[in-house]
Amino acid sequence: MNPAPKPWPVLLAGVVTAALVPLDRPGVGWLLAALLLIVVVCTQISRPKLISIGWAAVTVLLVGVGTVRAAGWLFTLCLLAALVTASLAVSGGRTVTALVFGAMRAFPSLTKGFGRIRGGGRMTVSIGIGVTMVAIFGALFAAADPDFAALIRDSSPTVDIGSTFRTLFLFCCGGLVAAGTLRPHVRQRVPRPSQAVVRRLEWAVPVGMLVALFAVFVGVQMVSWFGGSDYVMRTADLTYAQYARTAFWQLTAVTVLTLAVIGVTARVAPRESATDRLWLRGILGALSLLTLIVVASALSRMWAYQEAYGFTVLRLLVEACEIWLGLVYVMVIVAGVRLSGRWLPKGMLTTGIAALLVLAALNPEYVVARQDVQRWQQTQRLDTLYLSGLSVDILPALDGLPDRLKACATPWQQLPADDWREWNTSRAAARELPHPVCP
Repeated sequence: MNPAPKPWPVLLAGVVTAALVPLDRPGVGWLLAALLLIVVVCTQISRPKLISIGWAAVTVLLVGVGTVRAAGWLFTLCLLAALVTASLAVSGGRTVTALVFGAMRAFPSLTKGFGRIRGGGRMTVSIGIGVTMVAIFGALFAAADPDFAALIRDSSPTVDIGSTFRTLFLFCCGGLVAAGTLRPHVRQRVPRPSQAVVRRLEWAVPVGMLVALFAVFVGVQMVSWFGGSDYVMRTADLTYAQYARTAFWQLTAVTVLTLAVIGVTARVAPRESATDRLWLRGILGALSLLTLIVVASALSRMWAYQEAYGFTVLRLLVEACEIWLGLVYVMVIVAGVRLSGRWLPKGMLTTGIAALLVLAALNPEYVVARQDVQRWQQTQRLDTLYLSGLSVDILPALDGLPDRLKACATPWQQLPADDWREWNTSRAAARELPHPVCP
């Protein structure tokens, strides 16, 4: 008996089968796949039985008929016979009963082998998680920037549905054959209670794939991220709205989703050895630093958009949220260096409350109105309808406007009579000012 196999032989068997087997006709690919499958299986079996070696050789001969004969019906018969001899190689049958029921005995082996890979081959699940995350984040990045979308299109092969299903079918068949073949030769190994639930590579591979995606995106889009107005002017058919407004929300979604990835990884990753801790710091630190660049990109895009179209309260709020998220990632990096994050939730809450208080102290509607008035002095464009819908907090910022524009931008309709419980300093100060009428 041998120790429980690693998942790589099953994955390799699937890849070999999908790459070499011509499903629609006989050819040398069938023979090469059979030989390589035997090699993969033999690497996991220390002492194969002589009878099994004999049946395996017969299986190769039968499959090899497709290399020297072109008759499809002949190869089909040989392939069916090869399935029987392969099952006998697995069961090691010596009797007539084994000859008759050998193929049946192979099916439980295949089923149990598949169950074994599902239970112990967690690396396969990790790779699947990594591919899924790369697909989700890659789609968000592609929607955020046309350059990255073009890179994805140029580097992605044309997908044919029929060929894709054929490849997946052959991959599963090859993997199941290898799993079923190995099942009688392995011993179930029960993990010790002290073993980590998630091993190092099982989290490092999917998160490392995500780090690679972030690195490619940052490298490709560095010019467009921080190019601002100059980049928009140089790029054909690109408006500020396309450059900033749509991309901002995709990049914000990436920022928030990455927090979830970091949180889950920090929760499940082992930290028993110094190597485990080094990997955790390195990979999550790289992901956090790259995400900080994404945060800076989103802020740069929104700032360029506001310079072109003016400031609004919503745009100011989302910028404040992005700045807070950047601060959160700085705290995540600090927690990663210390490998202690129990303080992190309180830190996030505290900084969030502090950011809200700072925003209130800055008087956000006044800031928006002041920026829009300064922009009007340069462009002679002002959205008075929007300003008139804000509160009287904006009144001090309107002093630089002509009387006609100031009257139309002043939100006087928000000055109902207050009783003593509704007294407010901004409204009280506004009542002392003259009330111009918008023409």
